[in-house]
Amino acid sequence: MIFPPYQVPYIGNGMVIGCNAVLHVIISHGIAIGAFAMTVLGEIKFGELGHNAGVYPEWQEFRRGFLRFAVFTITIVGAVTGTGIWFTTLALAPHGISSMLRVFFWAWFFEYFTFLGEIVLLIILYFTWDYFLKKNKRILVKLLAGYVFLSLTSAVAITGNLGFMLTPGSWVREHGFWNAFLNPTFLPQLVSRVSFAFTLGSIIMMCAVIFWGRDSFRAGAVRLYGKILLCSLSLLSVTLLIYYSIVPQSFSGQIPFAVLTSHFSRYPVLLSAGNVLMLLIILACSFSALFGSVRVTSVLVIPAFLAIAISVAQFERVREFIRGPYLVPGHMYVSGILLSEMPMLKANGMTATSPWFKSVYAKDETSRGAYLFAQNCMACHTITGINGINERLEGRTLDGIHVIIGHTHELVPFMPPFAGSENERTVLAGYLFRLTAGKIRYESLSRSIIDNSENSQ
Repeated sequence: MIFPPYQVPYIGNGMVIGCNAVLHVIISHGIAIGAFAMTVLGEIKFGELGHNAGVYPEWQEFRRGFLRFAVFTITIVGAVTGTGIWFTTLALAPHGISSMLRVFFWAWFFEYFTFLGEIVLLIILYFTWDYFLKKNKRILVKLLAGYVFLSLTSAVAITGNLGFMLTPGSWVREHGFWNAFLNPTFLPQLVSRVSFAFTLGSIIMMCAVIFWGRDSFRAGAVRLYGKILLCSLSLLSVTLLIYYSIVPQSFSGQIPFAVLTSHFSRYPVLLSAGNVLMLLIILACSFSALFGSVRVTSVLVIPAFLAIAISVAQFERVREFIRGPYLVPGHMYVSGILLSEMPMLKANGMTATSPWFKSVYAKDETSRGAYLFAQNCMACHTITGINGINERLEGRTLDGIHVIIGHTHELVPFMPPFAGSENERTVLAGYLFRLTAGKIRYESLSRSIIDNSENSQ
């Protein structure tokens, strides 16, 4: 194992990666694609690009203000969270990201320059929009078309990469780039991402129009975005159903557990009821907007935004969780261990060739156990915190823990098998038993460094 173990204490690696990803998706899809497209449509309907030039002079002031908000949000928060995805995954899931880069290096290289082009065009549009409206509308239209093209191209590149991680398809056998990129869920996920962008973008623009727009165009803009919301939501619902129908049943069966956790997964009706409630809230918002009821829409638009944001978090959680015990099915376990490596690790052990183990963790049996826990379990479990191993194994005997380690993949379908020799299994069992008994103290929870002076024998 060439990378050192590292974990965010208490909240865990997955929560950090997930929260950053959800915020980035809301900005990159909802604002950079969806809300920007809504701004252009609004400009055509109420501004200088359409046939109503001069009828709604207040629109130009509103458009400038919203465009300023969008530019600052995309170029600062969006760029930081986008970089944050790379930073967090490289630090917390290095084996997975390095393996994916071997497959998608040129795709990510291409996407990087596509995103750079988006940012450059966005800044140009921000500073020249009014100028080209007066001097040459054709140039403005070309700039807008270029931005839309780059945004959709970026969405295509990202969708191929992310879809591969759940449904690699024939890549597992053939290892070709296009086998990976054009995986079984590529098309429905692409359409659902674009329709989601328009769904969230229309809701964001409703919020902006209702709370910061002027009376002269408020009702008309709300009605326009209500129509788009209803259409995009319908398309999103259909494509998500197609998407989940393509996902292998062995994975899709874990959706209730992914969203509701082990405690509430016994009541799957909660998941259905929650999703139906969120859908009804969004539908109510779209219909109230469709009929031009600004007052009712102003009450529903914030709950509708929260509902779609929760839906994003739910989708990301489901997509990440249900492919367990794999990071890439048929290729790599969630612990970052290749399926092809497993026979070797079981025969020779995983500590024999690790430079990090030899330099940091080979001090005593407790430190060796900490290393084995980090490499096998830390992708999903914290020491004490969210999904803490202390709570999971509380009250277990040493022999009981030893048995569980040897049969994790048989006891729980989304847990990978233990990667290591029989001797290492015994070492890990002893470490976990002492850990749950409160006999181990850490110098650093994030790096799993044991405070040897405090260890009880």
